[in-house]
Parts: sequence; structure tokens; C-alpha cells
Amino acid sequence: MAFDGEIVARQRENIERRLDELREEFEGLAGTAVDKEWRGAVGNPTRLLIDSARAADFVVTGSHEGASVSNVHRSIDFGSLVLQAGRPMLVASTGVR
Repeated sequence: MAFDGEIVARQRENIERRLDELREEFEGLAGTAVDKEWRGAVGNPTRLLIDSARAADFVVTGSHEGASVSNVHRSIDFGSLVLQAGRPMLVASTGVR
């Protein structure tokens, strides 16, 4: 059991490190022309995004690339998100500029 705990702790550290990298990228791309806020957390992505959407005017999210669509820990359930977020939403395609 201790070994499993170490694996989970390392995975969480890796996720948090990746969230920090993504925050820096977001802040660099978003610039200063508009008000924006980064929210990064470890948990169920759909539930976290639905909860965060309530504090937003508009939600921008990406598509499933790089995540298993059937894995609730690595992807968003877009149907639940659209029905429960209560905000306008843009789902950006991958690879498009």
C-alpha cells in the first residue's frame, strides 16, 4: 500500500507541475487586453469546469486530443458541461490557429 501511495503522490506532483506550465502558457497567450483568471486544480475535470464556469462570463475549452475520451480523469464530458455550466461556450479544435 505504501508503494501505491508513493505512485499517487508522484502522479499528483506531475499533474500540478503540468498545471503550472499551462498557467504560464495561458498567461503569455492571454495578454493584458482582457480580464482573465486561471483556475487549475486536480480532480474530475468535468465537475471542476462546471463549478468554475459559474464565476465566468464565457468558457473556452479544448477538444479531446491527448486524452482518453472514456477516462473521466483525463477528459471532459462535453454533454454534461454544456447542460450544467450555464454559460456560453467555445470548444476549440486542436491544431487550428
